[in-house]
Amino acid sequence: MRIIEFGPENKKMTKKLYDFILNHYKDDPYFVPTLKMDLLGNKLLGIKGLLRKDHPFFEHAEVRYFMAFDDKDNPIGSIAGIINHAHNEYHKENIGFFGFFEVINDYSVAKSLLDSAARFLKSKNINTMRGPANFSTNEPVGLLIEGFDNIPYMYTSYNKKYYKEFIENYGGIKVMDLVAMLMPVVIENPEKEKERQERMKKIVDKIKERYGIRVENFKKSSKKHLKEIELIYKEAWKDNWGFIPPTEKEFKILADSLKIAADPLLVKIAYINNEPAAFIGALPDVNEVIHKHKKKNEFLKLIILLWWLLRKKFSRARLMLFGIREKFRRTGVDSVLFYEDFKSARYKNRKYKDCEISWLLETNTLIINAAKRQEAKEYKRWRIFDINI
Repeated sequence: MRIIEFGPENKKMTKKLYDFILNHYKDDPYFVPTLKMDLLGNKLLGIKGLLRKDHPFFEHAEVRYFMAFDDKDNPIGSIAGIINHAHNEYHKENIGFFGFFEVINDYSVAKSLLDSAARFLKSKNINTMRGPANFSTNEPVGLLIEGFDNIPYMYTSYNKKYYKEFIENYGGIKVMDLVAMLMPVVIENPEKEKERQERMKKIVDKIKERYGIRVENFKKSSKKHLKEIELIYKEAWKDNWGFIPPTEKEFKILADSLKIAADPLLVKIAYINNEPAAFIGALPDVNEVIHKHKKKNEFLKLIILLWWLLRKKFSRARLMLFGIREKFRRTGVDSVLFYEDFKSARYKNRKYKDCEISWLLETNTLIINAAKRQEAKEYKRWRIFDINI
């Protein structure tokens, strides 16, 4: 076995890394491949790939990739060692991260890869390695430890079950769990659904009247809406564990994704006395399409995906953007946004059936309890580990 080290400027090796991940999961019935352009970029569409040097993440981070190859030169594992200077500055820490950890079912290979990432971090005077993270909380994070028997939702982590044992054997200790709640958009029993809607409407109407709440649908062309979402997002999340405020360029990537993929009726901003207070963003789950057509080439996938977006054929949505400014918490605005969003999910022939609310810190009882009031149940869990190196 040999291990090759390379950087994000190496296009040939980052392509090998992407191809290895696809091949590693080729027989997994639940795996959904990340679109090539999301990791390697697309010049024609102006997309910066996460693995490559021109992505905004590298303006405040150092990353080294490591790939393991067997005696026949077949790739058998990968890992990234990551120093996110923005994280360390914001949280007043001195830690490194590991990510893009993929490996065959052989602990000796896993240990060699983890050793490689650890050596890189130690050479930079870092003694704690946290992960997995690809690369930060603004991207997919955590190791899936519960909920393997279904297709993952967009931008959530998926991995082999044996990774948990490998990381624990290497000294990984739980530092935080992230959870996903699954909520029915429509309850199959018509009487129960009617009762739920009537009950929620009474509650929501009272909250709206008491606090002077109004709700606007997101307009893709509105710079005002994007600025309000950015304001709420940064303020609402500023004290959350692991949060890093996205840079202007990183937020632009999020904004561009909203403009392309969002169903405008599922992204809403709430105002209290005309001041932006909270927002919610449930996106059509593109993984629903990619999984069905994962053997097709990327161009065909994109054409089919655009058709689904135009026709609103999705049955799954992921509530991945949610924030309430601190001074407006415990006003009930969360219930208002949940109610309004899922009322819209049934509007004009939309076919949404299920919504995943993720990811949530296990300590975020405010939102977890709000989700439970909407019949949501926890069904997936990811873990983030710290490793003393």
